[in-house]
Amino acid sequence: MNPTTRFCAFQFASLLLGAGILLTLAGCYSSPPARSGYVRASSPVILVDDDSYVYYPGYEVYYNNRRRQYVYRENNVWITRREPPRA
Repeated sequence: MNPTTRFCAFQFASLLLGAGILLTLAGCYSSPPARSGYVRASSPVILVDDDSYVYYPGYEVYYNNRRRQYVYRENNVWITRREPPRA
């Protein structure tokens, strides 16, 4: 084998290896998901819940009628419990 033939064999092997890598990577590609009615809002969206609270200013406590829970602040943390805080 002369040096030119060795170089051609190396080029051919490199070409086959490169083609194999490209085919392998091409199998990993998936197209981006189709858009399904998603609309980007230009302003913040506010979700409204059906919760209603009764505020008791003497105790600084809120009561949620639907969930039957008391909400109040204790040591700068909002607490949600089924029973009211100690008065």
